[in-house]
Amino acid sequence: NEAIMVSLCRGTSVESQTKGGSMAAIGMGWQDTLPFLLPNVNIACDNSPSSVTISGDTDQVLAVVATINASKTNVLTKVLSVDKAYHSPHMVEVGQGYLHLLAGLVAPRKFQTPFFSSVTGKLFHKGDLLDIKYWQQNLESPVLFNTAVNCLLQHPLGKTPIFLEVGPHSALSGPVRQILTH
Repeated sequence: NEAIMVSLCRGTSVESQTKGGSMAAIGMGWQDTLPFLLPNVNIACDNSPSSVTISGDTDQVLAVVATINASKTNVLTKVLSVDKAYHSPHMVEVGQGYLHLLAGLVAPRKFQTPFFSSVTGKLFHKGDLLDIKYWQQNLESPVLFNTAVNCLLQHPLGKTPIFLEVGPHSALSGPVRQILTH
């Protein structure tokens, strides 16, 4: 029930965000992408050692993609069909509103099992607290999927992992394969 509220409140909050933006998938890792970034464009998702998503002002995102296409002809780039710059400073505009919507609907919880966070890239241990600030941070911050999966793989729990993606499509199967191959 609370997971649905986290999702619903997130969608409601993002709808009120006024600054248009864009995102693009880039077939390079974090360090290789950094030199191409322009002001108001950041890495929004660290998907794998060879895949990131950038996010920010539309004109700047398009300029980054054009520069990469011109200088790295073997690198895949794809502008995503979104009109918001998720996981970027654009989301700070609605972060406090999101927090306000969650208050009273989502109670702080202590983890019952280990949790590898794509917000921090680290392990939350049993007994650590998950509160609504975490969900605000999740909205505003880059997704550290690559870091979180690597943290899992270096942990005793990661010796024989089974990955199950719950969602409408298998968007993360490629990044997981790339991480495991790396």
